[in-house]
Amino acid sequence: MMGQEIALTKNAVIFYGPDEISWWVLSVAVELFVKVEIATHRLLEIIKDPLNLSRHSVRVCLFRPQV
Repeated sequence: MMGQEIALTKNAVIFYGPDEISWWVLSVAVELFVKVEIATHRLLEIIKDPLNLSRHSVRVCLFRPQV
């Protein structure tokens, strides 16, 4: 029942020892954290494969021209 009460209230406060934070501030912080995590994951995928070659069956052959 507590989860439903938190979802319906507009003034929920979370207490942790002497500290407290409003439910709304915590939810915004978690939402921002998730957005940063998603963006970081996408950036790491680009860094690993900047030309996006792993998603296509493309082969790159490097060779030294013969003189």
